[in-house]
Amino acid sequence: MSKAGINLKKAREERGLQVEDVSAYLDIQKEEYKVYESGEKKPDFNTLKKISGFFDIPIDILMGKEETGKTEKIEGELEPEAELAPAQEKSELGQEILNLGLKSEQEVQEVTIGDVVSEETSKGRRKKDKKKKRSKKNKKGNRRNEKVAVLKVGTRKKSVICLWILLVSSLAFGIYKNFTAIDIRTIEQTEIVEKRVEDTNKVENFVEDFARVYYAWSDDEESIAKRTESLKNYLTEELQNLNADMIKADEPNSSEIKSFRIWDIEQVEDNEYKVIYKVKQLITQTTTAVVQETQTEMILDEASGQEVPVETKVEKEVKDTTEDTVESVYAVIVYVDENGNMIITGNPTVSSLPAKSEYEPEAAQSDGTIEAEKSDEITEFLEVFFAMYPTADEKELAYYVKDNAMLPIEREYAFSEINSYTYTAKKDQVVADVTVTYLDKETGAIQHSQFELTLEKGENWMIVDATP
Repeated sequence: MSKAGINLKKAREERGLQVEDVSAYLDIQKEEYKVYESGEKKPDFNTLKKISGFFDIPIDILMGKEETGKTEKIEGELEPEAELAPAQEKSELGQEILNLGLKSEQEVQEVTIGDVVSEETSKGRRKKDKKKKRSKKNKKGNRRNEKVAVLKVGTRKKSVICLWILLVSSLAFGIYKNFTAIDIRTIEQTEIVEKRVEDTNKVENFVEDFARVYYAWSDDEESIAKRTESLKNYLTEELQNLNADMIKADEPNSSEIKSFRIWDIEQVEDNEYKVIYKVKQLITQTTTAVVQETQTEMILDEASGQEVPVETKVEKEVKDTTEDTVESVYAVIVYVDENGNMIITGNPTVSSLPAKSEYEPEAAQSDGTIEAEKSDEITEFLEVFFAMYPTADEKELAYYVKDNAMLPIEREYAFSEINSYTYTAKKDQVVADVTVTYLDKETGAIQHSQFELTLEKGENWMIVDATP
């Protein structure tokens, strides 16, 4: 394999390209390009220029000039000009004069010829001088025909333009695909969220319907049989068998659901949901006791012919009914198939609800940025406002509230006091954290309402923002 073929194959493999990629760019058959890489045939000069532009490698490097010191002959390339004739050898006289310490042959004219050499030698020198002049003329003519090394700029201008176009196009395509992917992903996520919300609602309803059958029963056989049949609509066959003896007819109790609430739904598998719920039952128990009662009957006494009282002992069943409220937390597993049909695969299992957190927020404190006089002025404004706030309409609120920062509540609350407050300066505004005490006239309860208000003063103080 020739050096050029090795370089062509190396350049292609370093760029991760196939023979088909390069041959397609050169508009030739891949078999023809394989011949170039194997060294069986050299590309012509025009093809080599295309290859050089494609790989962005100078022709001389592709052909191995830097490593071998010479370039392989390229078909169609101009032949280099013949080497110039060797320079005339210096004359013996010139050499002798140089040995005497003169700087050049031009200084020969300053030396007296008769003092140095003979006349015969002088004639020989003149002949050689003529030859030397002719040689200089030939050299000048040859220099005109020599190629002048020229630094060419922009020889690959088309390739560079193509690469820039490719770069800009790739960047634009990448940006387009990115935004398109985001839109598609957003749409898919929206659809998934909507579907998940819908499926969750279905699961909630399914579990609630199940609970109202599972946790309600009576102590008669007919009611128990009806409950068992209804559970087939919710439980797997294995769970039906498991719960077959849950309620017995000889147990004198019944259950009624007073309340039901789902606390959490967690997707544990692709098609399975864990549902935690709380159920409140009213359990009624009936107990039966046998007691003896004394009964008095009037019986005719044959001897006296009169009725006399006779006492007898009689056993009697006495039923005692008690009611008890029970709250319990359970978890079940619900499987949802591709058609949206559901079945309970995990039997109701005792569970627990989240406990109270120990977190306590830091109480707001004034930072001393509000002067006492200004603080009293704000407090007076808020007392007037909160006294009329419960029954005020929008028109009345407009004197105290800007841009509907607080809306009318229309409640029968009687203002008692501002229980606590802190004021903090924030640029040209004041942030007020206040606790307001009201008496609810309808319920008679004391109501403590907490507000975070942003106040701003123009001609008068105004509430510009409020939470809640």
